[in-house]
Amino acid sequence: MSSFSSDHNIRRSIPQLLTTLGWQGTAIHECGEPLIAVAQLDTRRVVQLSSYFKSGFRQASRNLFVRQKVGELLLGAAAQLPIGMRIAVFDAWRSAELQQEILSKYVERLKQTDSTASDSQLIEKAKRYVSLPAIDPNQPAPHLTGGAVDVTLCDELGRLVCMGTEFDYFGPMAATRYFEEITPSSPAQIEGDGPLQNRRLLFNVMVNQGFTNYSEEWWHFDFGNQFWAKVNGAHAIYGPAHPHA
Repeated sequence: MSSFSSDHNIRRSIPQLLTTLGWQGTAIHECGEPLIAVAQLDTRRVVQLSSYFKSGFRQASRNLFVRQKVGELLLGAAAQLPIGMRIAVFDAWRSAELQQEILSKYVERLKQTDSTASDSQLIEKAKRYVSLPAIDPNQPAPHLTGGAVDVTLCDELGRLVCMGTEFDYFGPMAATRYFEEITPSSPAQIEGDGPLQNRRLLFNVMVNQGFTNYSEEWWHFDFGNQFWAKVNGAHAIYGPAHPHA
């Protein structure tokens, strides 16, 4: 075990999280920082999973990209983990086209369970988990900035730890604090405290590095974009980006 793994700062409970509502109104002072490939980071600490590419999304790429500082912070988060554990990245920078594809597929799923809802009602419901594919430089989708990452934990063999839900599970159990709020009268749907402890570990190593978490998704963390700025009461430093800019 690393010297960090016994530190209570990576085992503490997940606190109540601040909302990102109104993030579109935060100012962006673009810093011009480039995107870098996740694959260029130390793979002993951070690995890319490229989940949308592996799932067959047409607009997805095998290669994932993040802002340079975000890459450094991911390595810092991984350095806090117990020996043998790594940060695994589901997704990072996302084109507007991929964002639209993800949104469209989710809306189609919602239609199957609520065929009477209008398209606008379904899109409004989908926005809880999937941002609109905005390219407006004043309010870009979080992943378009290179400052949003979807992450989990894995071991040295790449086996993912149990977090209670799969990535992109869109339902109440995906909320970051879901297992914090389980009581004897509302027992967890997954036995044991594994998901609770694993979520705490992921949350704390990321937040210790300066990331903020989107409360509806245990896997989604932000740095430098408008989600992050809203939570911190600051201005954003990342606007829309492109790996080949």
